[in-house]
Amino acid sequence: MRIKKTISIQQDVLETGQHRANEFFSGNFSLYITYLINSDVKGVMINSGIHSTNQPYTPPPANDYSHKKEVKNAIDSILNME
Repeated sequence: MRIKKTISIQQDVLETGQHRANEFFSGNFSLYITYLINSDVKGVMINSGIHSTNQPYTPPPANDYSHKKEVKNAIDSILNME
């Protein structure tokens, strides 16, 4: 069951989040938020890098297929949770 909610978020955080959603979830921001919550609770990780809030986000190379496979496996894991 899906529930529609409204959230307040800083503009810079939204832009970064939307960029990540575009990159890994075909622009589905809700799925990205779901992934973030599940990664916090279940320890699922999109990549092993840690991004400091003091450093600008730099996306991984477009041809990083191993990284995309890890993301696909994480998404499959999330979607198969009961």
